[in-house]
Amino acid sequence: MQGDPSDQPLTEQFIPREVCRRAAWRLAVLADAILTDDSKRGLALLGGNPAPADLSLAQSLRRAAMDLDTTPEEATLRQAATELNPPAPAAADTKPEPAAATPPAPAKTPAAATPPAPVKAAAPASPRVPAGTSK
Repeated sequence: MQGDPSDQPLTEQFIPREVCRRAAWRLAVLADAILTDDSKRGLALLGGNPAPADLSLAQSLRRAAMDLDTTPEEATLRQAATELNPPAPAAADTKPEPAAATPPAPAKTPAAATPPAPVKAAAPASPRVPAGTSK
């Protein structure tokens, strides 16, 4: 006889549900800061019309926030982080240039450069005695 599924031990999460809920709220706030859902407010509107990249980023953040709010689990948080992480820049398909046959010339120094003059130590200050008075 099989037991009730609720009798099974829960999968251990290293990231608590509360942290996932907070992350969902933060993602939603970031999305609204870029561009609200009604497209009437947000930083994307500062230059006039919002760029397509701004619209896409706001939509991606909002979608991740809703997914995380619906399922506040570590796996959902990790998936959102993976999807929102920008792709790495593509490496150039060119081979590195071969090293130069001659070493680079050393930097030129001024020919008439003279070393700075030594600084003389100041004489210790003596107390001044006003004129007409004796020590």
